[in-house]
Amino acid sequence: APIDGQLNDTKQWGYHVLTTHKGEYTLSGIAADTDQLFVAGRFDDGLKVYPAMLRWAPPLPGGATYVETFEDAAAAGARWFYVDQGTVEPTSDWKLTAGLALETGQCSDDPADAGPADLGTLLWTPDAFFDQGALHARVRVSTGDSAGLVYGYRSEDEHFRVALMADGDLVRLVRVAKGSYLVLAEKPAPGPLAETWHDVDVFRSGDSHRVDVDGIEIFDVTFPVSDSAGAVGLYGWQCDACAYDDVEIFP
Repeated sequence: APIDGQLNDTKQWGYHVLTTHKGEYTLSGIAADTDQLFVAGRFDDGLKVYPAMLRWAPPLPGGATYVETFEDAAAAGARWFYVDQGTVEPTSDWKLTAGLALETGQCSDDPADAGPADLGTLLWTPDAFFDQGALHARVRVSTGDSAGLVYGYRSEDEHFRVALMADGDLVRLVRVAKGSYLVLAEKPAPGPLAETWHDVDVFRSGDSHRVDVDGIEIFDVTFPVSDSAGAVGLYGWQCDACAYDDVEIFP
């Protein structure tokens, strides 16, 4: 049944709440967006009353636990947030359009600076939590620029970053911690990177970080940290026209 028009009259909805605890659940409201149903209320176990929010979403295709295609730009725009770190070009220009995330602002630090920082711009979402399993996205990097993924994102000063570097056709994995930048691995890409769509995959198992590009394993490094879980996002450096699509997480 359509949800619109019924949000203020939840009595016509029947519901059951399954819980491992004995108590009473009182419904206070229903809301929905394009792909999720939320039921708000409170749970009373006889000792204390707890606010509660139940979320239901249909199963995702292919066993994925998260999928973002950017087809619904308005919905995605409310769930993705940018962080600009560039020093020479300090402002990004992210757009969600035509089923893509685009960065055209050339946000970057000084290309002449040596070192692994490559401060650009990040677009991240708290909706996508990644720890163990597989993270996938399609990435197109413009000539001379860098684009890729971030994962284990806690803040702009703590995350992992995979970059496709069109200047030199390199793939680089960087650990960012407390504002320092450590290159965990860097190897040549399987072919030219610029102006072509690439499938980028990160596989996490225990302390292992494996990165594939276009189905080819680039490196598999071991880097133990106490907790590498966090949000996921996109990375761009000096992007004239970097594009991203089909962000997916699999268990």
